[in-house]
Amino acid sequence: MANVAASTSQVQTDTPSICNICADLKHKLEIVNSHNQGLVADLSKCKEANMALTRNEKEFKSIIETLKKSVYELTKTVLNKQTGINNYINIIEETKKELAIAKCEHDAIKLKLESYSNSRYVLDHIFEVQKLKGDVKCIGYKSCPPPLRHNYTKLPDEEEMPRFEPIPKSLQQD
Repeated sequence: MANVAASTSQVQTDTPSICNICADLKHKLEIVNSHNQGLVADLSKCKEANMALTRNEKEFKSIIETLKKSVYELTKTVLNKQTGINNYINIIEETKKELAIAKCEHDAIKLKLESYSNSRYVLDHIFEVQKLKGDVKCIGYKSCPPPLRHNYTKLPDEEEMPRFEPIPKSLQQD
């Protein structure tokens, strides 16, 4: 019992010191409670802000998806238009080539026409002179036709060439 009495005496003497500790702990508890209440208030504010941001995020995600679809459609449209433009460029290039070919052919035909006109002038002039000299109505090749394929590379020498006189049309036999 002596231990019990000794322990009760300790309890009685420790009671005022426990009360000081309790008061200290109560004070700390109040500080922690007030801090906890502040944290709870901050948490509720954060939750509200998070909900608003989540709502905004959903809206932004839907806007982003809409914009992605728009970008995809615009990309398809641009590619289709670019393909059309490339086709037009190819057609223009082909037309330019055809035009260049047509110009070359035109120039060649023009030169041939000028050559024919010049040769016709020469032939008319020569025939007129021959007609005036010999009083011949027509000049032809009845006695000696021109070389085949107009191949004049194997002509006989001047000495071997026979002398042909133009035959007037009135004397020619048909």
